[in-house]
Amino acid sequence: MQVKIPILKEYISFRSEARNIESRIKKELKKNHSSVASLDFSEVVFISRGFADELLNVIEKFDGNGKKILFFNIKPEIKKLISIVKQSKEKIRNTVL
Repeated sequence: MQVKIPILKEYISFRSEARNIESRIKKELKKNHSSVASLDFSEVVFISRGFADELLNVIEKFDGNGKKILFFNIKPEIKKLISIVKQSKEKIRNTVL
């Protein structure tokens, strides 16, 4: 069963907000005995680069533990920023390794 988690803030600027979402995901996955969570971005109009970076870190943790985090109702510009941050992270990892 997939757990749907709404993100209720319009503007998300801080890394700590990604960690708060991480806590909500953990709680909901455990409560519903699920391994898939869908984050509903329908209310979100802005995210910072720092939040995007931390959210990707959170997703990596869940992926490493056999859990899947999906996005839905995400605005194109937010999706693009997350994609840019993800590419930057991958480029840095490939350079360091």
